[in-house]
Amino acid sequence: MGSGSVTAASVRAMLGLADRGRIFDLLEKLLAGTAPEALQLFAELHRAGAEPVQILNDLAEAVHTATRAKVLGAEAAGEGLSAEERRRAADLGGRLSTAILSRAWQILLKGLEEAAEAPNATAAAEMVLIRLAYTADLPPPDEIIKALGGDAIRTPAARPPAAAAVASVLAPAEPAGVAKRPPSPASEGAARAETPDVANAVEIVTADTEIYGNEELDELGETAPALPVPRSFAEVVELVGARRDAKLKDHLERSVSLVRFDPAGSIELFLFPGAPKELPNELRQKLNLWTGKAWVIGLGNTPGERTIDEVRTEREAAEQREIESHPAVAAVLQQFPEAKVKVKPLPGAKL
Repeated sequence: MGSGSVTAASVRAMLGLADRGRIFDLLEKLLAGTAPEALQLFAELHRAGAEPVQILNDLAEAVHTATRAKVLGAEAAGEGLSAEERRRAADLGGRLSTAILSRAWQILLKGLEEAAEAPNATAAAEMVLIRLAYTADLPPPDEIIKALGGDAIRTPAARPPAAAAVASVLAPAEPAGVAKRPPSPASEGAARAETPDVANAVEIVTADTEIYGNEELDELGETAPALPVPRSFAEVVELVGARRDAKLKDHLERSVSLVRFDPAGSIELFLFPGAPKELPNELRQKLNLWTGKAWVIGLGNTPGERTIDEVRTEREAAEQREIESHPAVAAVLQQFPEAKVKVKPLPGAKL
C-alpha cells in the first residue's frame, strides 16, 4: 500500500484513522456551534479514508484528553500524545467549562452506540455531529435549575446565551494591528452591578446545605424546611427523589432492605454488600433537615422486606406478561414473532 515506504499518512489511511490535529479542529468547530463547517470537515476526513465511527471515537478521546488537561494539567493529558496535541488539549480545556466538556462526552458516547447500530454509519455520525453542534445553544444544567428557581440573584438578566459564550471562547484572536478601546472604570462598575456574582451565590447555598445537619436543627428555627413528614419508607424514597439526591435514592432502592418503619421518626434498615457504610447517617441528617424533625436510623442484622427495585422489577414483569397475553397483542406477536413489547408509562402516571 505504501509503495515501498511507510508513512503516517498511509498508516492512517489503511486503518481508517483521522489526523489528530484535524480532529481537534473538528471538535472546536462543533463546540463553537458552526455545524456547516464541521460537517464539511467531517466529509473531508471521511473522503481521506477515516471511518465515521472512528471519527466519533477520536472526538470522544479528544474531549477526554481536554478534560484531563483541564483538571490535571497539560502534562497529565494522556500518554502517547505529541507536544502539539498536549498544547491543543490544554488550550481547549482552559477555554471551556467542565459542564460543556461533560455534555459533549455524553453526546459522543451515545452517538457511538447509535452509529455502530445504524444501517448508514455516515448518516448517523453526521446526525451526532449536528446534535453536538446545536447543543451549544443550551445552557448547562445548573443554569437551567437556577433559571427555573426564578431567583433574581441566580438568574441575572444581563447574561449572554450559552452558544455565544462558547463561540466567544473558541473564536480566533483579533488580527494584529486592530486596536481595542479599553472599558472605562464606570462601565466596568456598571457591568459588575448588573451581573451579580452567581458563582458565589451558588457556593453559599451549597455550603449551607452541607453545614446544617442534625446538630443545627435547633439553630435553624423558622428557616427549616416544612416538608410533609413521610408516612412510609416508600414516601421517604420519594422525598429523596424530590430533593434530587439521585445517588442516595438509588442506594435506598437497590442496596437496603426495610426492617421496620415508624412514622414517629424511626427507621431500621439492613445494608446489603456494596451499600455505603455512611448511608444511615447521611439519610438521618437529610431527613432531619428536610422535615424539621429528629429521625433515628438503626441497622438490623437480618434483611426484612424485599428491595424497592426487586418489587418494581417483579411488578413490571407481571404487567409485561399481562399485556402480552391480551388477545390483540398476542395476535400481533403471532404475526411478528421477532417483535418485542415495550411498556412506557403515560405522561404524569405514577409508578
